[in-house]
Amino acid sequence: MISTPITGVDSILATYGMFGWVFTLYRVFTSMIIATTAGILTNIFNKEESPQIKPAVSAFAKPVTNSFAPKSSFNATSFSTKQNETKADVKAKFSLLKGLRYAFITLLGDIAKPLFWGLLLGALITVAIPQNLSNILVEYSWLSYLIVIAIAIPMILRIVAIVCEEYVRRKLISSQTPHKL
Repeated sequence: MISTPITGVDSILATYGMFGWVFTLYRVFTSMIIATTAGILTNIFNKEESPQIKPAVSAFAKPVTNSFAPKSSFNATSFSTKQNETKADVKAKFSLLKGLRYAFITLLGDIAKPLFWGLLLGALITVAIPQNLSNILVEYSWLSYLIVIAIAIPMILRIVAIVCEEYVRRKLISSQTPHKL
């Protein structure tokens, strides 16, 4: 949660646009240090219990019997999840290869399409806006506020809609329990 606002692609590109490449490189470097430090401190000081895995077999389920199946020592009513609990308690080991794969393949794949459309839209806006717009906006400053509001409100409403859709989708998925026989 701490590194997302300071390491976001949009934030880094906005920094480059406002302050240039020297300050952007400084900001990227320091934000990686801050995010790494925060992650290490969280791993050191976070003493919360990891969530327990729910057993896949109910304790009240009737054992499945099949007269043609060979006799085995497995009994569905006496199934123990002790082995699963020990696997859930162990934290996953850090892997540099997995981290790099996530950073340069997964994450880049996730942002490639929105980044492309954002760059295309930015290029179209740059071509469509007249050269003397800054003079007009300095003369009529209230007009610049209206333009920013007209652009920002639809963007914010779309972001809120996406977040709400994702929240509802996750709630629906978590409320559906798989029924196994």
